[in-house]
Amino acid sequence: MSERVDKTAIQEQITTNAMCESNSDLGNCDSAAKYERETLQLSLEEANAKLEHVFESQRVFINMIDHEFRTTLTGIQGFSELLCEEELTLEEVKTFARDIRSDAVRLSSVITRFLNLEYMKSSKATLRWDFVNFNEILRTVAERTQHLISKHIIHVDLDETLPQIRGDQMKLTQLVEDLVANALKYSPSGGEILLKSCREGTVIQISIQDQGIGIPSHALETIFNAFSHIYVDKTQYVPGVGLGLPIVKQIVNLHGGHIWVESTLGEGSCFRITFPILDDTVVVHHESV
Repeated sequence: MSERVDKTAIQEQITTNAMCESNSDLGNCDSAAKYERETLQLSLEEANAKLEHVFESQRVFINMIDHEFRTTLTGIQGFSELLCEEELTLEEVKTFARDIRSDAVRLSSVITRFLNLEYMKSSKATLRWDFVNFNEILRTVAERTQHLISKHIIHVDLDETLPQIRGDQMKLTQLVEDLVANALKYSPSGGEILLKSCREGTVIQISIQDQGIGIPSHALETIFNAFSHIYVDKTQYVPGVGLGLPIVKQIVNLHGGHIWVESTLGEGSCFRITFPILDDTVVVHHESV
């Protein structure tokens, strides 16, 4: 009798174990299915976010094309019609021709900058690597720009022990020129612009600071997006296509750097950039200019 009970008990235990294992497998399947659903949901949300970003970029691009191109082409068309239909003096012809040329140059500049931005964002972008003395770039841009302006005073505050970095001299010069142009644009009343360099641990830091109108806090996140425009208030609109800062950011990215902006509305902005110092860089000293 006890032998039958033992066999029955063993059979019941086997059945119970099998049920537990089956339930465990079902539980594991449910967990795996839940994880897969959550993963798919996250992927779908990311895809939707990217799609929305593409649509927004397309909308902004179309608006830019509509405004910039239409305005410029309207000017070219109007001046050319005057040349064809009106009896003009030689001086008037030259004036209208200069206006047409100015609009054409502006349109060409927009197209060129847009194509440059797209090229730098692609995997085809290449740099002409060399050792670069950033202090030299800052000095050159400051001196060259100061000769062209009268309402602003450009100062430089340079760390003369700043290490050289590896980079593309022309691209980095363009970066500084665009940031200085941006500082001039955002300080229409004049003031001081400071170009500064220093070493911060394993990176060099470059900053361009102005005393202009500043940037609203809500625009700090989108200021490096292509075609973005900034409205300081209802009456003050800063003109521009919105390609300068995106190009600057791409140049920084291509050099493994980092860029951000600090700004107080009504007091000015400061753009800061860091570039890594490589092991094979050297320190060069220069006399102050």
